[in-house]
Amino acid sequence: MKIRQLEAMRALIATGTTTQAAEVMGISQSAISRLISQLEDTLGFVLFDRHRGRLTITPEGREFYGIAEDILAQVDQIQETASNIRAHGTGTLRVVAMPAIGTCMLPQPLKMLREEYPNLNIIVDLKNRSELQQAVAERRYDIGLATLPIVQQGLVVEPLCTVRSVIIMPKGHRLAQKDVVNAEDLDGESLVSLSADTVMRYRTEELFTRRKIKCQSAIEATSTILLGNLVRIGLGVAIVHPFVAEHFSGQLEIRPFEPEVDISYGLIYAEGARRLRVADQLSKNMRICFSSSSQFIPQTQESGPVG
Repeated sequence: MKIRQLEAMRALIATGTTTQAAEVMGISQSAISRLISQLEDTLGFVLFDRHRGRLTITPEGREFYGIAEDILAQVDQIQETASNIRAHGTGTLRVVAMPAIGTCMLPQPLKMLREEYPNLNIIVDLKNRSELQQAVAERRYDIGLATLPIVQQGLVVEPLCTVRSVIIMPKGHRLAQKDVVNAEDLDGESLVSLSADTVMRYRTEELFTRRKIKCQSAIEATSTILLGNLVRIGLGVAIVHPFVAEHFSGQLEIRPFEPEVDISYGLIYAEGARRLRVADQLSKNMRICFSSSSQFIPQTQESGPVG
């Protein structure tokens, strides 16, 4: 039994005549008749009654076609998937990002990608820095998005952009009267901060130590999105990525912070892996979205903590 024989049966049921079925399949009328005869010989029963040039499906044929139709639907899906792979390099793009920046930075570039490749299947996962690096190195994902620096072996890192951190505070906070908040303004202030193994925490603690600024540690959290919610309900102020601050626009106060605490982002690929065209397109989309940001600073890979 061959798929082509099942396709001939489907065309014949849909049109009712071998002439029309042949037109649908782009083959001759005799080829249609031959395919049906071969299928009936294989099955050992008649699929169609022939009467005055028209074919009517038999009860046995109807029962058999109920199963054959499901098989043909799966074949159609396979063909569509193959078509996507030919056109786009793959039918699925697997993306992984650190939680906060993935939540805030990926939606618009992914929307653009879906508009460009409407049949592309996209899988997005959020992981912490160490898990993300390991997963990309093991080629479980096609592209990753993380804060820099990344120094793990087996990875290729392409810098995306650098942004200047901002400070967020609850509505009505005393510092909201200032156009720009300076580090010295935070002396004695309740600070909601990220965990100690993050780039942001490293940069801010280095700054406070250098300037002998003593903040009150209110709450420490692993998620920048959680920091925003804690600040929103009045548990302190926080220094965060600007894209995260924009996520809470209208819910809290956002101000520039000085001196500048720059944070860099990069796109990550497995070393030696074949680069998917759709992954390259996502990279282009992200550069379009974020190179136009007022917070954007052209930059290169940098040194610093890897945690």
